[in-house]
Amino acid sequence: MTVNLPASGDLATPLSAAGFFVVQVKFLIFIGSSTGQTKQQIPKLRQFFAVSRNLNAALLSNIKMTLKNNLKFIAWTLLWAVLPLLVFLIVIIINQDETKSIEIGKTFFATVIFSCCISFLTVPGLLLHLKYYLTDKNKSIRFRPTYVEITDKSNLYKIYFKQISKIERHQVSWSLRRFPWSEYGYVKIILNTNEFYSFNCLTHDLISSVAKFQQQNIPIKDYSEIYPWISKGSG
Repeated sequence: MTVNLPASGDLATPLSAAGFFVVQVKFLIFIGSSTGQTKQQIPKLRQFFAVSRNLNAALLSNIKMTLKNNLKFIAWTLLWAVLPLLVFLIVIIINQDETKSIEIGKTFFATVIFSCCISFLTVPGLLLHLKYYLTDKNKSIRFRPTYVEITDKSNLYKIYFKQISKIERHQVSWSLRRFPWSEYGYVKIILNTNEFYSFNCLTHDLISSVAKFQQQNIPIKDYSEIYPWISKGSG
């Protein structure tokens, strides 16, 4: 709330002094008000300012790959990878006889067979994560009002929204969402010159990033794939 104070010379007049007194009284009444409506408005105002700060921070800060995001995506693949080892240890404990002898040979053979079956799920997930990591490990993204900045190693690409022909979002098909790599995907920025730049889910969330392009009225095209492998591009 902004209060325009009268000049120091005007405060001496009775009219100005009375007006200033009324403003003070109204301000104190507003501060001291404890009605239910005021109590409901204060949390909403706090939420509004918090969202505004987050939006400003997103525009001003670089978005890049983090360890937390890597662990978030690779967690299921790692869990499936260590599952045969856990089964091996459990089988050893269960199959102990009264003399504590363990048939390690049979248990190990069964574990190898189980590991080979599980590898059809874990190996593609590990390869895909490694590809995403190597592609974007030195990449950062910053959205500006009229363009987006993509930094890759020592190169800085400034892509104006008016130069973008369309945005492609490549994700795993919904019918295959049970695979360990089901949450992986990437965004491809295609320019009017047919050049393209890309970033993947390890660097920036695909939903929020595409929403920022949609705000600029840029066409969005979604692709559902079994294995969203990133093709080599300009950036």
